[in-house]
Amino acid sequence: MRQGRLNINALMTVAVTGAFLIGHWPEAAMVMALYALAEALEARAADRARQAIQALLQLAPELARVETQPGEWEQLPVADVEVGRLVRVEPGERVPLDGVVRSGSSAINQASLTGESLPVEKAGGDPVFAGTLNSWGALVIATPVTLVSALTAAARRGIVIKGGRYLEQARQLRILAFDKTGTLTTGRPSLEAFEVIDGRVPVAHLRQWAASLADRSEHPISRAIAVALDGARLPVEALEVQGGRGLSGVVQGRRLRLANHRWLHELGLCTPELEAAMQLHEDQGRSVSLLADEQGVLALIAVADQPRPTAAAAIAQLRRLGLQTVMLSGDNQRTAETLARRLGIDQVRSELLPEQKLEAITALQAQAPTGMVGDGINDAPALAGAQIGFAMGAAGSDTAIETADVVVMDDDPLRLVDMIRLSRRTMAVLAQNIALAVGIKAIFVLLTLIGSVSMWQAVFADMGTSLLVIANGLRLRSQRWS
Repeated sequence: MRQGRLNINALMTVAVTGAFLIGHWPEAAMVMALYALAEALEARAADRARQAIQALLQLAPELARVETQPGEWEQLPVADVEVGRLVRVEPGERVPLDGVVRSGSSAINQASLTGESLPVEKAGGDPVFAGTLNSWGALVIATPVTLVSALTAAARRGIVIKGGRYLEQARQLRILAFDKTGTLTTGRPSLEAFEVIDGRVPVAHLRQWAASLADRSEHPISRAIAVALDGARLPVEALEVQGGRGLSGVVQGRRLRLANHRWLHELGLCTPELEAAMQLHEDQGRSVSLLADEQGVLALIAVADQPRPTAAAAIAQLRRLGLQTVMLSGDNQRTAETLARRLGIDQVRSELLPEQKLEAITALQAQAPTGMVGDGINDAPALAGAQIGFAMGAAGSDTAIETADVVVMDDDPLRLVDMIRLSRRTMAVLAQNIALAVGIKAIFVLLTLIGSVSMWQAVFADMGTSLLVIANGLRLRSQRWS
């Protein structure tokens, strides 16, 4: 009352005081006993549900959602946020920085810092601390227990969701776009062919040059070439990496390129004979790289990457859930289309640069809510531009993992199916909880007003509703939803 907050504590105080004043001592005792029991059970259930995800997330997030212009919000690194900026913290997210509440009210779980067993209510003017958890803003216990339980269930299946809002939004997705290499494929291609195109250089030199260039890149295709072409590495000077094209550098005084089909076209080095040689490999689903110098193409290198064992099943199940699937690949058209046919993907867009992947995501977003699944640095712009970005955690780059909203820790595409189903199930449980809480309370308010129930019966119904909501929400922790 001193702080001017009308919460459950104030309501219980009024109830108990009223019961004392009218001489209903048993009812007063019942109110206090049931309230204490319900609060203890709620705290225990919520704390147990949080433990699984607290172990997976860092104490303080690396990004903060900052107001850049009135009504416009952008995620910025925490280190770049200036004092005095307005930061928004969604329910289920961690507070990124120490600060003071400007507007809104919520309950903040400060157990990681203070050891308090129950969340602390915060409103305008109250301090908040980095790393604490914004438990809820929504309908007291109807929403947070359900969301935390769902996040826990996802974490147990190797799906790390960076906030409750992404869990809520996943059910809205109608299009899911995939990168190819490392996402739909294993990301561990193997060398299938090394063909000399120009015999003016000994093959041993060509293999050493290609290996030396490939060794300077972390792309899965380059890694496959570097591993297969063993031997001593030569120094590479003036190294340049062209996203979505390849890389170039000076080796033994010679400017060399390890280029994909697209870059070769742009350099004007394609010939009909070379096109025919590349097509033979691309029709088999292989990715072709070409070693070239300033005079022309020296060697053709073909690698093959196998689809993930569960990729086809995941695509089929996503389609049954009503999602359209799209492949966004930097690889050549024939290789991408071969894999897409094999997996049953609806659309293919190939030979895309990183910025073109982002443009494709923007165009798809204009049609329907779109998610993006990727693993590499080249996928980061598209992951950030999608409604929800999914990163493959085991094979993914640090940049992709940090940019994404959801991380699939075991790289299994079937986890995407689990995520969509969990989101839909969670929203159904939320609707049940809200209807249950509001409906029962409304009924007992009316019955109390007409004198059909006693005070302790109304309180028992209220606390019983809370327990039912908690129990219903906690079902998501162990329920089969796949």
